[in-house]
Amino acid sequence: MYSVTFEHVNKRFLGANDQALDDVTIQIEEGEFVTILGSSGCGKTTLIKMVNRLLEVDSGKITVMGEDIRSQDPVSLRRRIGYVIQQVGLFPHMTIEENIKVLPKLLGWDRGKMDAGVDQMLSLVALDPEEFKKRYPAQLSGGQQQRVGLARALVTNPGLMLLDEPFGAIDAINRESLQNELKRIHAGSRATYLFVTHDIREALKLGSKVLIMNQGRVIQYDSPRQVLDNPADDFVCSLLATLRNGRDTLTDGEGI
Repeated sequence: MYSVTFEHVNKRFLGANDQALDDVTIQIEEGEFVTILGSSGCGKTTLIKMVNRLLEVDSGKITVMGEDIRSQDPVSLRRRIGYVIQQVGLFPHMTIEENIKVLPKLLGWDRGKMDAGVDQMLSLVALDPEEFKKRYPAQLSGGQQQRVGLARALVTNPGLMLLDEPFGAIDAINRESLQNELKRIHAGSRATYLFVTHDIREALKLGSKVLIMNQGRVIQYDSPRQVLDNPADDFVCSLLATLRNGRDTLTDGEGI
């Protein structure tokens, strides 16, 4: 079964000359870890923000688990989809425990289930619950905050996770550790991950499939091995050239 499908999806922002998304058609199978790669402004973030209806399509259709997202209440849809961003977005006035409990409270979980969920998720992201759950975000390092952000997104066991450059602001050592944790977590689940990155090494390391975009269009959707062995066009070749040149990232800019 397909977890997410895009059928001839188009998006143009007010005042823009070019399409942010240009006739995107793609089918993502359940359980895939899809890394979404491309230079700044290619449409990566726009693509995943449409899945949870933070942005709406101009034309075309998006389905999640076979259901047209336009037929669903946006708030209910978002509560069933994990969402992690680079800025983490933890509530500074809440403890780590309280941050992780935000969505379970909205979903009406009982106290025991919430407490167990906090301990389980902190352990899953390699943070000792007894040491960290009563702390506040300001008392954590950037890497630790990002782990809490993952724990908060994972606590309700969503079948679909959207991750928008979650490790972009993390130093190299912590970034590699977080990549390994995330890959391990995904391997132990049946969930589908859509992971936006500028970093080609990260894309090839994490993805079971790599989706490469340029100027709002999907250029290639393949396994990392196929991308390396059979690049679809000159643009993909130019991305791969950054590996040979020793440059890890495509750009330092923010994606659209």
